[in-house]
Amino acid sequence: MKKTKKNIISLCTFLVMVGLLLFVLFSFKEVAIGNLIKNFSLSNPLFNIDYAINQGAAFGLLKQQSAFLCGVAGFVLCFIFYYVTVKSKKITNWEKFSLALICAGIISNTLE
Repeated sequence: MKKTKKNIISLCTFLVMVGLLLFVLFSFKEVAIGNLIKNFSLSNPLFNIDYAINQGAAFGLLKQQSAFLCGVAGFVLCFIFYYVTVKSKKITNWEKFSLALICAGIISNTLE
């Protein structure tokens, strides 16, 4: 099998993993948001769970900089796809799965 065909197969399996993980992430988000919006509250003396939306990056940083955050996310996604395609021989399945988790998280958080 030629190197390019192996790279294409590797990228396709990676994209399938990302797609499946995105499906799982969006399914869990729908369930969580549906339960939390419907007067869901969990409170005791140790902790309190409330529904909150973070508009920026970590802890609300860069709140008005969504274009910048999308650009950074796009750059990281391109780098990961390039890495998976070029280094397909050296990447183990666990590494592919880990990178697929990262990509699915980036895509999920960017689309929200």
